[in-house]
Amino acid sequence: MKLFLLTLAMIGLPSAPAPAPEPEDPRCSGSNPEMIQCGSAILRKADEKLNASYQAALKRIEATTTAGEPERSARKGLIDAQRLWIQFREKDCGAVRDYTEGWIGSLDYLSCMADHADRRAKELDASFNE
Repeated sequence: MKLFLLTLAMIGLPSAPAPAPEPEDPRCSGSNPEMIQCGSAILRKADEKLNASYQAALKRIEATTTAGEPERSARKGLIDAQRLWIQFREKDCGAVRDYTEGWIGSLDYLSCMADHADRRAKELDASFNE
């Protein structure tokens, strides 16, 4: 019996159907180029949301601080922080890509970049926009 089960496993008969990928799942297709294209689309959406949160945060600073030094200081602080965050995200996700290499590395990079963007947008919203 064990030999029969091992043989079934080796020839690849599935024991249960794999769950269908979600439309926003980086695994939304079987071919490598399509998976990369899907991951790129997810990253674009995450970056768009991040940009909207960032712009809203800048507007919130402008609306809630008095004109002059406090506004300039808060605005400059957020701009500087965002520039450093972008550098951090690039380095962090670049390390992930370099570790895994190949097309899987590219997919991991896109996923990492999108995850970071999602988290940063939530941070900005929690700190400035809610």
